Amino acid sequence: MKENLLAIFHSPNYQPMTFAQLSQELNLEEDQEPELKRLLIKLLDDYEIFLSRKKDRYLRPKDVNTYKGIMSIRSAEFGFVSSDEFENDLYVPKQSFHGAIDKDEVLFQTQESKNANFRDFKQEAKVLKILKRNLKNFVGELKTKKGGFFIEPNHYQIQTVDIISGGIMDLCAEGDIVRVEITDYESDPMKAKIVERIGFKNDIGIDILQIASSFDFPSEFKKETTDFVNRIDPDISAEVIKRKKPSLQNIITIDGDDAKDLDDAVAIKKTQDGNYFLGVYIADVSHYVTEGSPLDDEALFRGTSVYLVNRVIPMLPTRLSNDLCSLNPDQNKLALACEMVIDQSGKVIDSSIFPTVIKTKYRMTYNNVNGILAGKPELLEKYQSIHADVLLMNELREILNNMRRGRGALDFDIDEGKIVVNEEGKPTEIKLDVRGISERIIEELRLIANETVATTIFNLDLPFIYRVHEEPNLVKLDDFKALCKNLGYSVFRKKVNSKQLQDFLAGVKEEDAFLRTFLLRSMAKAVYSEENIGHYGLASSCYTHFTSPIRRYPDLLVHWLLRKYLFHHQINP
Repeated sequence: MKENLLAIFHSPNYQPMTFAQLSQELNLEEDQEPELKRLLIKLLDDYEIFLSRKKDRYLRPKDVNTYKGIMSIRSAEFGFVSSDEFENDLYVPKQSFHGAIDKDEVLFQTQESKNANFRDFKQEAKVLKILKRNLKNFVGELKTKKGGFFIEPNHYQIQTVDIISGGIMDLCAEGDIVRVEITDYESDPMKAKIVERIGFKNDIGIDILQIASSFDFPSEFKKETTDFVNRIDPDISAEVIKRKKPSLQNIITIDGDDAKDLDDAVAIKKTQDGNYFLGVYIADVSHYVTEGSPLDDEALFRGTSVYLVNRVIPMLPTRLSNDLCSLNPDQNKLALACEMVIDQSGKVIDSSIFPTVIKTKYRMTYNNVNGILAGKPELLEKYQSIHADVLLMNELREILNNMRRGRGALDFDIDEGKIVVNEEGKPTEIKLDVRGISERIIEELRLIANETVATTIFNLDLPFIYRVHEEPNLVKLDDFKALCKNLGYSVFRKKVNSKQLQDFLAGVKEEDAFLRTFLLRSMAKAVYSEENIGHYGLASSCYTHFTSPIRRYPDLLVHWLLRKYLFHHQINP
């Protein structure tokens, strides 16, 4: 009913209707009218529609020149408001803010523009009402004046915020870095209460913690979450008995030197007919994180682990991320297996996905694997039992990469920097973070596992979560082509496809390396979707995120769906 009702309101020929007229237009029976009434009340509450003065007819936003929008303010003197009702943003002069702050959801009206400096904007907007505040918290240094506390937030609209009594104010002192919650937006200056003491301004690493808190990344887990985690039984002996054993035994993890949340492991062998039998084993986080539990609620709120310069804010408590779920060596660990047979062209010709228990043989690092591939004698001797496997993985990496490039996948290969800090948390240098062959091995093995999982569920025609990437924005791409042409690059035809972009990336001169970043920013952003439209950047027809459930919530959702469909055989939506 809702879709049909909205279709009526969105019709270009809509004329204000009464309740009875809407009911008739929808061909409703009498017992269906309460549902219509409920829907109309909800649309009114959300300012999607409005009532006439006589309160007998339903009007659209444009009928009353009143719309919903999101404020964008980058100057104290003016801002803009964006709305689905308008193709372009509308200019908002300072005197029309009416208390709105950047990213607030507002109700506004349009009027003829009176500002000579913005003649491109024929209309401007005036805020009528603030519907939803975006800014709820500040982080700053606690200062005193006239016996009271205040902070000076780093915000172009707000100079100072006065601190009121309450919260944890009695536990704080001048010089503390605190997070405050706004209690009064209308007063001048605004008023707020302290909700978290982050530390003292001279503490080691306080600047990183301050930034994290300003983005609302929680530094501690809620009590309900930690209580839930502490009650988890670590005994998995029953699972060891009933789960299928992995087909491969030489299973290793390959991660950075300082990684503690080891959520993927790999193993490989060559089959008699010359194909590759690849096993990708992912930590079975879904065994421990049950849907709807306090642990699930907090993982959903956090969304991902956040990696800062010298610390990690984990999505899951460390008892899970670094211990129970982490695929640490020589320990039985629950995992989801994606075992694949891949031919010499990089095509997956057979696959199996199942719950298992693994015991990784080595906790390898990227540096050690790169050393093995470089032939370092001490590493070859230490890891002689997996030397042949590492060479096979590299062999398969090259095959998979050639397969993806043949499809038109894009490799931007953009250099990234790594900030090095000392024991006091002070930055000492910025180093080039070089991706070696081992990093590319793991990247390719993860990619093929993600594709295999996505394709398996897609072929079953069941609801799923895909990682999708649309084709580039044509306007941005035209701007990029014009820039390249001015720099002497002429590889693009009128209609650009991924193969042309791939050839361009391969031929970028060292002095023009910035063009790689420019092209990346011309691309659409990859998103999660229930609709599979493919992944342009990877040139993949079917892709998801399966390989990082310890640090990424969508992967955990994928694991739950695999458990539901493949292991429990519950295929009803």
